[in-house]
Amino acid sequence: KKQIMSENRKMLNLVEECLKSGLQKKDFIRQKNISPHKYYYWQKRYLAQKGKSEERPVFKEVSIPAFFPQEGAPKKVLEVTTPSGTQIIIYA
Repeated sequence: KKQIMSENRKMLNLVEECLKSGLQKKDFIRQKNISPHKYYYWQKRYLAQKGKSEERPVFKEVSIPAFFPQEGAPKKVLEVTTPSGTQIIIYA
């Protein structure tokens, strides 16, 4: 049982090292000679222990069509609501 606990701690430490390293996961996994399946299994457990989601923020480019406002108040041209409920509104 002690050996299993040691292996668990080793893998959790590797996941933490990877997340803090700034390396891409595929490069870290290759350097440490870990199978991707094993790494992602332990990453899931690590994040569950930390109470964090596996999802990472994703940034997308947004194109806004040319807009020629008429006289008067600015018009809303884009509204984005994040999963946490934060709203971003762009007026032109």
